[in-house]
Amino acid sequence: MIVSARVDEVYWERVNLHIWLTLVEVPHDQAPRHWVAARVQNQESTVGTQQVRFDLVSNGNGIPLEVIETTPGGRFHLRLNITNAKDRAELPNGVWRIRPYVADVPCDLTHIDPSMSDALREKSKTFVYHGGWNAYVVTIDHSDHIDFPEFRISVRNFNRPPQWRHYTGSISRRFAQWSFDRGILQLWFQLVYNVLRATRPRGGKKRILLAAQLRPDIRDNMLVLKRRLVDRGLDSQFKIEESLHWKYRSLRHSFWRWTVMLRKFAWADFVFVDDWCALLSYVHLSRDTTVTQLWHAGHGVKAVGLARFGLRGSPRLNNPHRHYTYGIVGSEGLRDIYAEDFGMEREGLLPTGVLRIDDLLDPVTIARARTTFAEYYPSLTGKRVILFAPTFRGRGSGTATYNFGLLDMAALHEWCGDDTVVVFRMHPYVTAKRTLPDGTYSSFIPEELRDRLIDASGFPSSNDLLHVTDVLITDYSSICYEFSYLDRPMLFFAPDEIAYAASRGFHDGYREVVPGKTVSTFDEMLASLRSGDFETWRRDRYRKRFCGPADMHNADRAIDYILLGERDSAALQALGSQGGPLGDD
Repeated sequence: MIVSARVDEVYWERVNLHIWLTLVEVPHDQAPRHWVAARVQNQESTVGTQQVRFDLVSNGNGIPLEVIETTPGGRFHLRLNITNAKDRAELPNGVWRIRPYVADVPCDLTHIDPSMSDALREKSKTFVYHGGWNAYVVTIDHSDHIDFPEFRISVRNFNRPPQWRHYTGSISRRFAQWSFDRGILQLWFQLVYNVLRATRPRGGKKRILLAAQLRPDIRDNMLVLKRRLVDRGLDSQFKIEESLHWKYRSLRHSFWRWTVMLRKFAWADFVFVDDWCALLSYVHLSRDTTVTQLWHAGHGVKAVGLARFGLRGSPRLNNPHRHYTYGIVGSEGLRDIYAEDFGMEREGLLPTGVLRIDDLLDPVTIARARTTFAEYYPSLTGKRVILFAPTFRGRGSGTATYNFGLLDMAALHEWCGDDTVVVFRMHPYVTAKRTLPDGTYSSFIPEELRDRLIDASGFPSSNDLLHVTDVLITDYSSICYEFSYLDRPMLFFAPDEIAYAASRGFHDGYREVVPGKTVSTFDEMLASLRSGDFETWRRDRYRKRFCGPADMHNADRAIDYILLGERDSAALQALGSQGGPLGDD
């Protein structure tokens, strides 16, 4: 008998190609002649699954395939992330085939049943990115052999940079875009970085750079990290610098600021970022520099980064996420999710727990938050608080919006009665669009309803609002992650769930993941508020899967592992899903 493998099923899950195949034994007299040289004699007539591995092969190159499941009968479930096939790079151009190995002996290339031919054509997929100028085409097909056609994955990445006439904006902006798409800016900034790196000060304290490139100040995870460094006296052991966002004024001003920023990155031994860092699109940092992504979201149900590859507004294949040494995640259950988002191996994602959870659960923070809320809204003392905090719709700050027409404000006001208020905390992108040039803010709540419907856009912190909230209503926002630690009910108002899934994408089925009941209409939302039906069992399941420790030592674990080199990986892995509720104090 000759051992071979037959593909039974192929399907896509975002950027992951799933392949089910079965090891089969073909009699010598039925096998194609070219199989003879690759025969594997199976004495027991059954192949042990632990002895089997699979490689994707093309022109002498091999890429190991991940086996995520095996079943009786010699069936194997393989997964290929086409954006991160090997070494943080996409599957290269070429025609790829699957070769099984049994006890390290190569078998013949995987084939398909000829009856699958028509169905296989429908599995090809084109990922369009860079505003439609690039296309990554994955073609699923087979060879022409009559009885045993070989299963093939053909890849072609088409790259056509826009011409000058296709760019918009001022001359300086158009020149910057044109230069970036042709690699000119990257070459220049890389040269500047290399010179600065070579001339950096030697000896003395190691340097830590806190780079909040999308924010005007240090906040959230970054602020917790900085405070903990100071509390532990590590500011005497390390030199801590900051690099913040600035407003674009001119090409000359921006060019100078980028040069200053490059100096900070070039001199740093450790760099911490908390969001997209555009500079990493231009410069490859030294391998001696440890880059850690703290990320601003604990876990949102929506896909981000390379998990959105091919959708509108998706990142390019070579993007800043590829350059992290480490990423901080909330639990073991989030490592695979962020590995897909960032296009990196799961081993680089450390389940220390999200840093700002330390601050969220700190009794001092809780008391301060409640005091601040009482000072801002003294008339709400003693009332039940429903927090309405959805994310924005649109591609970014320039197009952000929210459809308030979905809400019957008058009916919501009537339902509140005298003992309940609804506090609205809209995304900053949405509130910014309602701020006039003179700084005047135009609220979306009618004036006659503002005694029970409160626009909290001016309140300092979203997380602080959670400590006075009895019920959270959100949609696709990551705010549900923090609120899960507080052991209180949630509702998910998602009237545009299907459209949002098509444009943004979800990691898993939306309703199967969110930590609360999902409603599609305002009437359903109001009915759930009246009845108290929040399906809190979903929150408990979510917390077990995604939430990490609640011991307020997340920042310490990150500091010990990354900065102090205390690499107790067993302790990190043991964290898993250890998080428990804080309870109502």
